Amino acid sequence: IEGMAARLAAEKGFNGDLPELVAILRALAKRRLAGDRVREAEAAGDRVHWQIVQGAGNETLTGLYAGLRLRIAISLRLVQRREVERIQETVGEHLAIAKAILARSPEASAAAVHAHLGRGHALTMAKLAQAASTPVAASDATGGLPLARRRGRPPA
Repeated sequence: IEGMAARLAAEKGFNGDLPELVAILRALAKRRLAGDRVREAEAAGDRVHWQIVQGAGNETLTGLYAGLRLRIAISLRLVQRREVERIQETVGEHLAIAKAILARSPEASAAAVHAHLGRGHALTMAKLAQAASTPVAASDATGGLPLARRRGRPPA
């Protein structure tokens, strides 16, 4: 979805918020991420992804992506658990995507999106495999809270 959207956005010469996001990402790339800068990098990344889809100007892609957007956010936040090193890497990846779209390069735009999503997918799958091979008590997997309590029920 995003690869096709990036290709279409580049072909159409879409700008949207991308120039502003490039400036934000460049500033974030200059220093190590910590504290509020981590949240700022995540927010900028989310905006880049949304701008890619908006830039395509395709209702079908927008509808498909809108339906996946929350699931993607949950997956990233739960599985990757805000790993600062990965978020730092994504700043450069998001910058490359935005710059390729602004350069009106459909092939480079799609390739940058595929590389970014491929890297994220590989890391997510590695984390899931690692979690599956490490036995963890139910209370440990939820940060020490019993599952019943985590779901809003009083502990047994």
